[in-house]
Amino acid sequence: MTTPLSDKQKKAIYAKGYRAANREKLKQQRLAWAAANPGSTKGKDAKYYAANRKKILEKKHENYLSQRESPEFKAKLAATGKAYRQKNPGYLKAYYAANREQLKQKQRERYQRYRKMPEFRAKKAERGKLYAAANRAQLSKKRKAHHDKNTERDNAKNREWYAANREYRRAQLKQYAAEHAEEVRAQSN
Repeated sequence: MTTPLSDKQKKAIYAKGYRAANREKLKQQRLAWAAANPGSTKGKDAKYYAANRKKILEKKHENYLSQRESPEFKAKLAATGKAYRQKNPGYLKAYYAANREQLKQKQRERYQRYRKMPEFRAKKAERGKLYAAANRAQLSKKRKAHHDKNTERDNAKNREWYAANREYRRAQLKQYAAEHAEEVRAQSN
């Protein structure tokens, strides 16, 4: 059961539809008015913004935070980015090439800030589990190829670890044998 819309909501829906249908006409009207009244809006807007800058930015940030998790917002953001990249195909490559070190440093700083946060760590672990589950065969091939390439080094590391942790490993094996006695007997026969 849906609740009926209030008059204010109906007017807002109508206004949104009207603006969407008459976008170009309204734009021309605004431009004509601005040409007839030079400086009047910019001065007022600049004064208002200067007086209320903090409040305006907080409101924008609140709106962003409330919308950023919605699928519609993410889709709109992706579409906007895709359209921009298609219009300016070489811009991103040139920008990254010119600012590579600054961008890397920003990413390092961001990672250092977030990496200790429990929710960040939980998200990262969850992404890793999902990726591993979806790409199990591919990861297995990669691990095997890496091991085949570095067999001597891996075996030397393993020998070192076993030598340093002999008692711990024996305790592990005893515990496993006790917990899986039937399987161990079946394998030995």
